[in-house]
Amino acid sequence: MKLGKSTLLLVVLSITLGLLSCEEQQCAQAFSSEVQGTFYLRDSLGTQIVTKLPVFTLYGLDKEDEKLNNRSTQVDIFTMPLSPDFSERSFILINDSIIDTLTFTYTSKLQLINTVCGFVPNYTLSKVENTTNFIEAVNITDNDVNTDDKENIKVYIK
Repeated sequence: MKLGKSTLLLVVLSITLGLLSCEEQQCAQAFSSEVQGTFYLRDSLGTQIVTKLPVFTLYGLDKEDEKLNNRSTQVDIFTMPLSPDFSERSFILINDSIIDTLTFTYTSKLQLINTVCGFVPNYTLSKVENTTNFIEAVNITDNDVNTDDKENIKVYIK
């Protein structure tokens, strides 16, 4: 009888640990707060047209070896991670070989997802600044950067 209870306990424990590890992987994939941007062109009438960059590279300032997009082709939507440890973060955007910089100023706040996933940082954008080599302008469309899959900035290219 002891062997049966031990075996049952081992099976229940294995299943529980397996489910928890799956949930933790899902937490890491599903609950990430990143600034989402979309590239736009304006036609002669001022109409905004979503546009894809032919060759696009993106990385954090002073983090050239940690590419977020590495010469990806046909990119129109992109994401950039912020950090709860800072209130400002800069990124290098390269369109083919033309370089621009985006700098975000923001505040952060932790949000409890659940007891398994824990907390995720959410952000409120207060300002974005950019250089103007291939970027014409940047507009914040939604200040709240959270786990929702939505556009936060529009990047107008020349």
